[in-house]
Amino acid sequence: VHPSRHYFAIGEKGHIPNIVIYEYPSLKPYRILKAGTERSYAYLDFK
Repeated sequence: VHPSRHYFAIGEKGHIPNIVIYEYPSLKPYRILKAGTERSYAYLDFK
C-alpha cells in the first residue's frame, strides 16, 4: 500500500510476471510494470 493510501500493488507469479498498481478505492489498474523478473515477486515496496 502506498503511503498516501491511494494505490496498492500486486506482484504476479508465473513466467515473466507483471506488477499491477491499482487505484484505491476505484480498483482501476493505474500502471502495469512488465519484464522485471523471470518467475515471481517476493516483496513489493513503494519508495
